[in-house]
Amino acid sequence: MKHRLLALVFFAALTATAQHPLERYGYVTLSENFDFLNEADQYQLNSLTKYLLNQNGLNAYFDSEVPDFRRCDGLRTIVEGKPGFIYTKITIVFKDCNDMEVYRSEEGRSKYKNFRRAYHDALRNAFVSIENLGIQQQPVASLSQSEAPNTVRSEKLPIQTKIVGDGQVAVATDSQLPTSKFSSYTYNGQAYLLRKTAAGYSLYREDALAADGLLLTGTLFAGDASIRFQDSEGNKFDVIFDASENFTIRRPIGDERYLRVR
Repeated sequence: MKHRLLALVFFAALTATAQHPLERYGYVTLSENFDFLNEADQYQLNSLTKYLLNQNGLNAYFDSEVPDFRRCDGLRTIVEGKPGFIYTKITIVFKDCNDMEVYRSEEGRSKYKNFRRAYHDALRNAFVSIENLGIQQQPVASLSQSEAPNTVRSEKLPIQTKIVGDGQVAVATDSQLPTSKFSSYTYNGQAYLLRKTAAGYSLYREDALAADGLLLTGTLFAGDASIRFQDSEGNKFDVIFDASENFTIRRPIGDERYLRVR
């Protein structure tokens, strides 16, 4: 009985310390233009890939965003797409700095005929096998020790105020707007996506009923005296960003606090 108990303890210890190969690396990179598409971020497939990588515990960066990390501390994400008459197929592959394959997802398939919808559906189906791994990459330090993989360079806005009654109330002080093209958030347990555009930022809610899984809820833009949010009905509200890039929408019915997913 004693030997059996020791064996069980030893097995439990091995299980607790076991790591999936993807967790031995601190970040993953991906291209903004996949080989099987004609232009950068076509059908927003590159943006969706980065979003899903982050949602599944991987610290993902576009090639143009990668901080000063050691190359061999990260993995290269390769998305293989195969449009077909019956199925659109997508597979996600991770390779190390020596071009050795570390992990390959199950093939995701879709029967949709619309290209955008088919690629999004096939990509999400490919991510099911990654989601089942329960990955949680630990951040690595940059060579300069000044940035971690989850740190996003941000731009500061000046102090903004608005008059309320006889006093002044700060609307946005040292606000931090994310400069990355793609940032994920949560609010009340629901996943959101903030996408940078030429005009500002588009805020999407993850919705299984939407055509591509993302439903546009409104836009964020810099106003004359504050950052503003305009919802799908045209209503406008003040927005406050904090130093961690979390933001709050100041609605009359109650503030909505969106937390950045790191």
